[in-house]
Amino acid sequence: MEEKKKKFLQYLDLEVDISERPTKDIFTLLTDYILGTEGKLRYRQLDIRDRLAAIRETWFMSLRKYGRLLGTVGFVRRQAFNGKEKINTYYIRYFSIKFSQVKKSKSGKSKKELTKKKTPRGSIIKEQVEEFMGQVEQHLKGVNETPSILYAYIEKENIPSMQMSKRMGYVTVCQMSQTYFSRFFPKQHPDVFAVRQEEKSVVLQKIRDFYKDYTLFQEEPLFYRNGYLVYRNQQGEIVAGIQAFEVNWEIVEMPGITGWFFLKVLPYIPLLRKFYDGHGFRFVAFEGLFYERGYEHVLSVLFESALCRFGLSLGIFWHDIKSPLVEIMRRMPRKGLFGKLVTAVPADVRMRFLKMTPGHIRLYHEKPVYVSAFDIT
Repeated sequence: MEEKKKKFLQYLDLEVDISERPTKDIFTLLTDYILGTEGKLRYRQLDIRDRLAAIRETWFMSLRKYGRLLGTVGFVRRQAFNGKEKINTYYIRYFSIKFSQVKKSKSGKSKKELTKKKTPRGSIIKEQVEEFMGQVEQHLKGVNETPSILYAYIEKENIPSMQMSKRMGYVTVCQMSQTYFSRFFPKQHPDVFAVRQEEKSVVLQKIRDFYKDYTLFQEEPLFYRNGYLVYRNQQGEIVAGIQAFEVNWEIVEMPGITGWFFLKVLPYIPLLRKFYDGHGFRFVAFEGLFYERGYEHVLSVLFESALCRFGLSLGIFWHDIKSPLVEIMRRMPRKGLFGKLVTAVPADVRMRFLKMTPGHIRLYHEKPVYVSAFDIT
């Protein structure tokens, strides 16, 4: 049955509506949509249906013309944690509205353009959509009753998205980067296991304790597809763990010398083609990492075992650059060759705070932010 849509904005033959689940045309658009920054890395997600199915609650704001979908924006709702405090959050994902698709009439001008302002039609609807998104909390669950955060991850070189988010009231809370871990022939360590069902509550508490001084910690991505791995010491105690899951991208564009090497050379070198074979870019994403004091050295063992589990050669872990994990990642020995071939892509964590005091907001600038690989990929 077609998902019921509620219309919120109308301009000539264009309208904006909200649906509580992805409609068939949203699925189709997101399957084909290209992400990334113009002139930089651009890619298409190949796991989109599985990811959407795993997310409990997503609201879609869609732009349509005569009922035909031109673009959509997803708002993923989750309860996040700042220590023991719960906070209502919406992660902005699948921003796929391209205002260049808003075509002019046969005369080349719309009715609005024939007025004194002569404002391009795409600019008008862009302004109205931006205004709507700046007031979107009126239409999302929970934000009128409780302190809430809307947030997004935006690459620093994505100037249009940075400017648009600024106009909508978002501010940069922190910067994030990534650590690459690679092995041509990863091996399974005998002390690494998939967490058992009866252990999940214990492991979840360990993860909560580990991120008690972080903001925006979220539990929904944990245990995705039973991909949480743990390390047991000689006494059989769980002393470290990490969530791992496979990611499949199709690389559409990667400019520069690095892009030329990645797209034109890697697929033809027997070992290096393990990173990219010319068809799909497959890697393991990590999140929900924890370790007990004195067991920092087992993280590389966890990473390598995860690569072995999926039969892949590359893993990526994202983190706030002010997180203590940055130093742990820097000191990790033998992270592999891939990190020497490709430079990490910096990005900002941008947030909009609703019904929150200045003192409360300040904590999000001061504390490290938990960065979810599930959301990024």
